[in-house]
Amino acid sequence: MLVVNGSDVPEGGCLWDKEFKESFADDYFSTRWFLQRHYDLTGSNGIKGVREIVNEDSISTKNIFEEFSQNLSRFMLPYLEKFDADLLVLGGNIAKAHALFLPKLKEYWEQKNCTVATNIIENTEEASIIGSSYLFNEEFWKSVKKELPTR
Repeated sequence: MLVVNGSDVPEGGCLWDKEFKESFADDYFSTRWFLQRHYDLTGSNGIKGVREIVNEDSISTKNIFEEFSQNLSRFMLPYLEKFDADLLVLGGNIAKAHALFLPKLKEYWEQKNCTVATNIIENTEEASIIGSSYLFNEEFWKSVKKELPTR
């Protein structure tokens, strides 16, 4: 069941559109953020995706993922605590690089006495298709369409 409303749920049931630092979460947890940070640190703009940054295995790669871990930790922690989450499921292409950020992320959370279990979704494309198919269920769609953010 999708939980979209409640005192312990972010408005709209989503996090991508919530404020973080000077912008919104989506601006800090997306491929474009990785590409911009890589450019900021290296001056190289020939990188087209996170996989290329990972494959570089450089000091810049380590610094970028360290910053990503810090950002994700700071952003997610209040939501995880408020929702009293038992499990955080990570998917998307970034989940393929979880070895570069997940240990540090958990370390940050443990320092704040937060021990949320994490699960990595390996086949994100399949999970996305299954999740999206729920939008074609008329009852489900009616129950959530007015609550979802449109930004």
